[in-house]
Amino acid sequence: MLYQAILNVLSNAVKYTPNGGSIAVQTAADPERGKVLIRIIDTGVGIPPKDLPFIFDKFYRAEANKRIAPGTGLGLSLVRHIVETVHGGRVSVESHVGCGSCFVIELELERPFQPEDSVAVAALG
Repeated sequence: MLYQAILNVLSNAVKYTPNGGSIAVQTAADPERGKVLIRIIDTGVGIPPKDLPFIFDKFYRAEANKRIAPGTGLGLSLVRHIVETVHGGRVSVESHVGCGSCFVIELELERPFQPEDSVAVAALG
């Protein structure tokens, strides 16, 4: 299910980032806090400040962005459900109109972080 949540955020990044823009996925372990962070950052159209408090609500779509891409307004609601309810994590967003968005998925580490974990992640690319 976590795969589906990340795919939904990436799909939105692709839909709302114009040609020539960029999308990045960053991952990091924070062993001191016992967290794993996944950031999905785009240089898309951004989300207006008035819409940010509602962006994870069912069927909510930012009015300014409705004409850019079709959708039901369920994708980010599903992301929140998967991350927060199913995995006990947290999802948040920072966005600026015309500059893009950064979605952060924060999850608990299931076991204490080990030094070899960073080597395995680095080896994957």
